Formats: sequence, C-alpha cells, structure tokens
Amino acid sequence: MIQTITFDSGSGGRIALDVERLIVQSGGQIDASARSGTGRAGDVVLTATDSVSISGQDENGFFSGVFANSDDPSLGDGGNIVITAPLV
Repeated sequence: MIQTITFDSGSGGRIALDVERLIVQSGGQIDASARSGTGRAGDVVLTATDSVSISGQDENGFFSGVFANSDDPSLGDGGNIVITAPLV
C-alpha cells in the first residue's frame, strides 16, 4: 500500500509515480484520502511509459485500486486521480 491521509484541516499529500509499468494486484492500493475534519483528500498522479494494470483482491475481499476519496465523517473534498499510459 502506498498511502497519504489527512485527519484534520490540512490537505492530503500528493502521490506521484513515474514508472515504466505499474501493476497493482492482490488487494494492493494507492490511497490519498481524507478520513475526518475539513481537509481535502490528496491527488494521485500515475504516469507510465508502458502500462498500468489494477486487478484482484486480497484474501479478506479488499479490492486493488487507486483512491482519493473523502470518507465519512470528513467534510473535505475528494482528490483527483490522473492516470497517463498507452495501456490502462
């Protein structure tokens, strides 16, 4: 898991990955969310020169994914997710 989270009034951090190929699987997650308070969730920017693949779940049923959401009871906005790659 790659993660940055805000729990208060500050904004969440930015996750930026520049890679050839990105594979997120078996429940792996990239998460820049807001969990409580008024802070805005962070942004996730993924840039791959070849491909990005996101698939599967772990043994507890948690799905692989990329997140920049604002969870209850957070009052902040969700963040942006930008994925740039020839194949997603």
